[in-house]
Formats: sequence, structure tokens, C-alpha cells
Amino acid sequence: MFKLNEDLTTYGKLAAAMLLVLALVGCGSGGGADNILCGGDPCSTDTTDDSTDEIDNIEDEGEPDSIEYVSASPTQMSIQGAGGDETSVVTFMVTDTAGDPISGIEVTFALNTSAGGVSLASTSDTTNTDGEASTIVQAGTVATSVRVIATVSSLSGETVSDALIVSTGIADFDSFSLAFSSCYPHAWDYVGNTVDVSARTGDVFNNPPPDGTQVSFFTEGGLVEASCSLIGGACSAVWTGQNPRAIEGVRQGRSAVLISMTGAESFTDVNSNGVFDDGDIFDTTAGYFGVDPQDDRPE
Repeated sequence: MFKLNEDLTTYGKLAAAMLLVLALVGCGSGGGADNILCGGDPCSTDTTDDSTDEIDNIEDEGEPDSIEYVSASPTQMSIQGAGGDETSVVTFMVTDTAGDPISGIEVTFALNTSAGGVSLASTSDTTNTDGEASTIVQAGTVATSVRVIATVSSLSGETVSDALIVSTGIADFDSFSLAFSSCYPHAWDYVGNTVDVSARTGDVFNNPPPDGTQVSFFTEGGLVEASCSLIGGACSAVWTGQNPRAIEGVRQGRSAVLISMTGAESFTDVNSNGVFDDGDIFDTTAGYFGVDPQDDRPE
């Protein structure tokens, strides 16, 4: 008959004996390696624990040694009232002599210009567990470039961010262009021949809108990609010859391509502040081909 209590007692004695053997091996008996526990001698009668100092040294952060610029998001802001992103988050990192980030360090911020009222939401921040401190730059009312200057009181010198651009960021009509790699593709009785359709645009200062701004494409014949994303103010889509084709009337063999994007009508910016205000000119006289108004464009 199986006797649980007796068996447990027997197995308990056997387990204790095995643990004793393992302990002796860990202490160097039988050729085992020494110092396998806590970096010290587990068999020593000295009860002093020298591992505490090592742990403290790991946890203690060093003194600030440097501050570096990390990022700005976004790098281009819109002028106040022009729409788009009017703020940017700028981040710096504080590290010690070992290059490790340090938390709890106060970082002070300033701008290299106040043109148009560009400003900071806060002039200081304390580094987080990643050693990072941030501030928010708020755009002003004129186009300019601006940099953030970061300092730590215990460090000599300062660190300067990359330049942030303040512009309208909104494409305007007279900067909008459309072009084709070929205006006469062999696509009447062939399918699959392609044409690159390029869009280029700029804002009221003829600066490129932010990268990633979308342009949409439409066509009445063939096939065209739906959209492209601006990079440096330009992008392109591919038109492909296929059905449907214009086979009747004066437009036989022709296919119009339309591009569109969110933007603004153009005007003469007399004071060059990027915003339509008193003194600026909005021309409603006949312009393009003597039909449409010069500035007042239809949707």
C-alpha cells in the first residue's frame, strides 16, 4: 500500500541530500567553479555583502556632460491664421560622461529670433527617464526661419537645433503646375503604354508645401493613379493607355487629366506677410485666356 507521509519524508531527505551536494559543488568542492553567486564567495563566513555598492553604482546617474539636439516635429510650420501646423515640438537629450541619458535635469530654452512674434510655449523643461526635454515653438505672423537654443546651467556652451521654417505651407493657385513626360503617347490602338504626369506647386512665397501633402489625379480616358505625395513641392503619377478612349467628336483620341489639392487663391502680397490683409491686391479682372478672373478662381 502506498504510504504518502512516509514517501514524502523519504523524498524530502533525498532532496535535502542533493541540495547539499550541489552547494558543495558551488563552493569549489569536486572541481566546481567558485564565486557563482552574487559575484562573491557563497561559502565564506564573512557576512558582509559587497554586492550592494555595485548595485548602487549602476543605479546612480553621473553628472551632466553634454546636451544634444534630437528632433523637431514638424520642421515646417504655417504662419498664424494661414491654416496647417502652427506649432512644432523640439526635443533635446542630456547625457553623462558615459553617454547615458540623465533624468531630472533642468534644460532652459530660447529662440534665436522673435520675428513676427514667433515664441516658445515654455522656456524650460526637466529631462524624463530617457534624458529628453522638450519645448513647443509657436509660429508668428511672418515667414522666417528659427532655431531653438538649449542650455544646462552646469554645462558651458549651448546646443542649437536645426532650422525650423515658418511659411504658409498652403499651396496657391499661381504656383500650381501640370506636365507630361509625353503629350502624344502611342495609346490609340495599344494598351499599357504609360506617361508620367507631374504636379508641382508652392505657397504664396513660392516655398514648397510640407512633404506628404497629397495631390489627386483624375482622367476621362485611360487610367491614372489616384494620388501622389509631395516631396520638395513635386510628385508624379502614372497615366496608362487603355479603355475608355475618346472615339467621337472633336476630342477624338484625346484624354484630359485633372489634378487638384487643397489650397488657396493667389493674391498680390504687398507687405509680404503671407496673409491677405489691408493693402493687398486681389485681382478680379479677366485673366487666363480672357475668361476667368485673374485671381478669383472657381473651385
